[in-house]
Amino acid sequence: SLDTTGGEDEEPVDMPDVKLASAFDLVAGREQSELMTRALGGIPQEYREAIVLRFHEELSLEEIAAVTRTPLGTVKSRIYRGLNHLMPRLKGAQE
Repeated sequence: SLDTTGGEDEEPVDMPDVKLASAFDLVAGREQSELMTRALGGIPQEYREAIVLRFHEELSLEEIAAVTRTPLGTVKSRIYRGLNHLMPRLKGAQE
C-alpha cells in the first residue's frame, strides 16, 4: 500500500553531515592512494609488478604467472617479499 498522507510537496532534507563525511572519505581515499603509490615506488620493480597485479588488478597467482611468464613459485615469492618491503614503508608514512 502506498502512503498518500501528504508529504509530496516537502523538499528533501539536505544532510550536510553526510556530504561532509563523503568529502572526508574522498580526501582520505586520495591520501591513501598517494601514500600507496609512494610506498610502491620505493620497492623493486618485480615486487611492485606482482603486488599491483595481485591486489590492484585482482589477478590470481596463476594469472600473474602467465602474464609475467614467471613460475608460480617465483610469483608467490615476489608477492611475499614485496609485502615485506612495502609494509614498513606504509607504517612509517602513517606515523
